Amino acid sequence: MVVLSIIVAMAVVGAAVFWFLIKPHTGDGQGGSTASPSSTVPAIPGTKTRLLRLQVGDCFDSAATASSQGTFAWVVDCTMPHDTEVFFVTTVPDPGGFPSVDVWASYSNSQCSPAFHAYLGSGWDKASLLAQYVHPSEADWNRGSRSLVCYAQDMQGSIEQSFADPRQ
Repeated sequence: MVVLSIIVAMAVVGAAVFWFLIKPHTGDGQGGSTASPSSTVPAIPGTKTRLLRLQVGDCFDSAATASSQGTFAWVVDCTMPHDTEVFFVTTVPDPGGFPSVDVWASYSNSQCSPAFHAYLGSGWDKASLLAQYVHPSEADWNRGSRSLVCYAQDMQGSIEQSFADPRQ
């Protein structure tokens, strides 16, 4: 039942992230803002990193990522407050064109679900963690991007340690 919940949650969240990646963004086209320099923007701690360039073990806060329309994460040391951690990254084989939503969901679930359990081991209450993924937009795919990034979010809030099984 938990695996089914994770699969359904991954598919729903993956579709939402996919929508954020392909919808038109406002701004300067370079990931920056067109807001005037006098506007006050709160600082976000961490290193600004494109989601598709995240690596296994990268920790970040999901609220900051949502504020970037699902384009960037601000990577912090896992001993700093965060609620999300990358647990698997792979290169997607080219099926001969940009995969459909169903193909993305199926492939992502087949890759992320076993990696989720292996990375976390038995040390976490997996019911509080939501496994999610992000993949390239069609435009990024056409430019050669093939990364699939799987990450877990603690739905109970921030933590100050890695999700990784310490036995790894």
